[in-house]
Amino acid sequence: EIAGPLPIKAAGTYVVKFTYTRGSHQLVIKGVRLYDGSRLIAEDMHDGTTGIKHNKNEYSLEVPAKVKVPKLEAIFHMPQNRDSYGTISIQKK
Repeated sequence: EIAGPLPIKAAGTYVVKFTYTRGSHQLVIKGVRLYDGSRLIAEDMHDGTTGIKHNKNEYSLEVPAKVKVPKLEAIFHMPQNRDSYGTISIQKK
């Protein structure tokens, strides 16, 4: 789960972007899921990476209605002893 306040409240399309800043390894992303409380309301599952080159590192969420309790989950594939640092941004289209 991505911690911190989420700017996802109203219906619309939101883009979640992962950006590499430093580290020895690329980040391997499998997808993102948005919940309203415990109910899944949107997801974008596709393989993406960040690192020296970014590849499919943006995830689009189609939010159908107002979200009361947003929870965002990111799914990664990172073997142990890997380090990758960066930022996660969320913007409404």
